[in-house]
Amino acid sequence: MATGSVNYTIVDKSKHSVRDFLRLAEEAWRDVGEEGTAGNASAKQSGIVVGRLPKKLNQVLLIKSGAGIQSEHFEVVWVLGKMAMDVWRYVVLPHIRDVLGDRALKEGKTIAKEQASEKKARKKTRKKTPLSSKQAVKASAKKVGKLSEKGRRSRG
Repeated sequence: MATGSVNYTIVDKSKHSVRDFLRLAEEAWRDVGEEGTAGNASAKQSGIVVGRLPKKLNQVLLIKSGAGIQSEHFEVVWVLGKMAMDVWRYVVLPHIRDVLGDRALKEGKTIAKEQASEKKARKKTRKKTPLSSKQAVKASAKKVGKLSEKGRRSRG
């Protein structure tokens, strides 16, 4: 079975936490399994076979937080392929947005990709250590030598 993931950022972490999203995801999952609820109707309308779903959310979706449960970033990993992704996209996520508002979450890169790009950005911003006077003289001599060699090639 295929797995996949998507990263979300909590837009206003002063109002909401990852715990809020976990609680709402669990709530939506319970609704999917209960006949006559909005979650159950949404799942069936989306073509999800509710009877085939596991009883617990963590058997289908893993919600990982980037830097601890207090972080504003979290990643949703679906472990049962398309069925789990559909449950997240068509039932759980809409429930969270209904309760907290459409702009409570911002979808983005996976946490691993985000950490890799942060690491890359840190490397770019590192300051180069200043050269000693001896190293500076050698570097300039090399540069001058390359420039004069280019000039000889173009003339001859």
